[in-house]
Amino acid sequence: MSSNTPPDFGRRLRRWRLGLATLFGRQPKGFFIPCSYADEVPDTLLPYAGHEALFRSCESVFRAVLDVVDSYRDALLAIGATERESPPPQPRWNQGWFARLDAAVAYSMVRARQPARIVEVGSGHSTRFMVRAAIDGDRVRVSPVRFGAGPVVFIISNQSGAAQTVTFETDGNGGGIQRSTSEIATRSTAQLKVDPPEGTYTLSASSGDIRPAAIRVGARRPSAQNELLQP
Repeated sequence: MSSNTPPDFGRRLRRWRLGLATLFGRQPKGFFIPCSYADEVPDTLLPYAGHEALFRSCESVFRAVLDVVDSYRDALLAIGATERESPPPQPRWNQGWFARLDAAVAYSMVRARQPARIVEVGSGHSTRFMVRAAIDGDRVRVSPVRFGAGPVVFIISNQSGAAQTVTFETDGNGGGIQRSTSEIATRSTAQLKVDPPEGTYTLSASSGDIRPAAIRVGARRPSAQNELLQP
């Protein structure tokens, strides 16, 4: 295309191509949204001074947030772009539901602030990014961290970048329980079954740079075996 071509010509040509393909082609390329005032909307909109002033007043905050995002660069780059690279339920960048910058900021905020609880109205691809952030990082995360004594099954997801062996053991240097999984490949899952008595325990990964989780087991909980589950 010539350098003398008007800058909006390419956009108009693309609209015609997608519109004609939608009307006459086998595969729709978009949606037509009727609007009786469409001809009154200028091609170029002037900036809104009120918004510009507000954004300028918050520039230092924006820069600080972007610095936090940059600190998680490697973790963000580890998230795949396509569904093939990052199959569900993992998040991916090439999707139309959650803008990429919003996704990067949401991920980084959860990683940095480590909230104990996240309340989201509705769930979608934003949920995938925040769940990924909640389980990424340099420590083992367990929920719940307190429960009654008795048989439990841990469902373990290895979200680190290397294979891990996860160990549940009595806290301290004395005797007690010690149970470990077999090696769990990255992005894979495993189960660990234990029957701990009352006490304190740790759940740790084989990588020394991942901090273990502390678990408190209380008095033995009543058994629900052979009882009808109530709603």
